[in-house]
Amino acid sequence: MELLKEMLMYYKRNKESNTNNNGIVINLIDDKHKGNGKPKSVRVNYFVWEDWKVFTNENNFSSKDLVSMALKEYMNKYKKC
Repeated sequence: MELLKEMLMYYKRNKESNTNNNGIVINLIDDKHKGNGKPKSVRVNYFVWEDWKVFTNENNFSSKDLVSMALKEYMNKYKKC
């Protein structure tokens, strides 16, 4: 029962806030009605991937959300106006 309470608290905390201790903000359109995202294969530099695995283990966001937000920020930064 205690484990379920902890999981519920963790879920509520993450749902209420899309910001973590490192200042990472996830600002994405909710796509839950579309399923669990589109699985894609992408080739990534080995060393970047190894760093990514460490980074994602240190944060409480899903890899899907972090990758999506990183791509969104990159596109916004380099968008041709």
